[in-house]
Amino acid sequence: MTDIQIRSFLTVARSGSFSRAAELLFLSQSSVSRNINELEKEWGFKLFIRGNNSVNITDAGRTMYDFFSKVSSSYSDVLKDAEYASRSQKGLIRIALLDGQMMNEIIRDAVFEMTHRNPGVEIVFERLDYSEIRNKLISMDIDFAELPSGSVRFENQRNIPLYKYETYLIIPSTSKYAYQSNLSISLFLNETLLVVKHGDSQSRTSEPMWVSECKKQGVIPKIRYVSDIREQEILIELGEGIGVCNINHMMSNCPHTSFVKLKELAPKTFDLVWNKLNTNPQIPGFIECLKPQPDKVI
Repeated sequence: MTDIQIRSFLTVARSGSFSRAAELLFLSQSSVSRNINELEKEWGFKLFIRGNNSVNITDAGRTMYDFFSKVSSSYSDVLKDAEYASRSQKGLIRIALLDGQMMNEIIRDAVFEMTHRNPGVEIVFERLDYSEIRNKLISMDIDFAELPSGSVRFENQRNIPLYKYETYLIIPSTSKYAYQSNLSISLFLNETLLVVKHGDSQSRTSEPMWVSECKKQGVIPKIRYVSDIREQEILIELGEGIGVCNINHMMSNCPHTSFVKLKELAPKTFDLVWNKLNTNPQIPGFIECLKPQPDKVI
């Protein structure tokens, strides 16, 4: 039994999906499946019942989940602290990506340049939601985050504008408007806008704009908050709502959704964000490796 096996088990149990767990853990789906199989072999019972389109935890799996969900967080935190302490002797940079967002080439190029200049520096990534990113920037458990401008705010925040992404409406691929461009937002104001909400906060990118446009047209806005991007994607696929995102979102690869360009949706700036109180000596070097293109629209 290893830490990654336990994390694989807990993540599958929470997400209800092997593929989703693989995304969250930055592992291949086969690696997650192998970790679960090894635990089942060691413990002597099944943890999940796998169907064609579903993964359901067994009663025995639920018992193990209840136990490990209580103890694994403290163990993982201690293990992570020890790993970071060991890595930091050579140099470590921790970067957060927004859940569902793919890495931009500006960040990727900076990573390559940083590791070329300083071969001993290790760069690790986490995929988190808005609230988790904000909290970890404040606590300095991460060093940088790639975020839409203004999506999180905290004292001592510093940021560099990196680039702009075109903003798109996400609709079911079965819609008559699928795969079109230069459409008007007025065509969709009677649809339900699905907004991912994280605790007491949510993305500020889409909701205010949607409410404003609805009011201009005399339409009562329909807003539905969802727990994560996976739920948002499923509901869009089922035709129960629409979303707003940029083309660098993982949902752009989903065959059951379509990204359409609206006249009223302006490009959104993405920033590199950090805490000025963070004393990690690798921060200035990484910033030097950046080649921002704040006026470039992707």
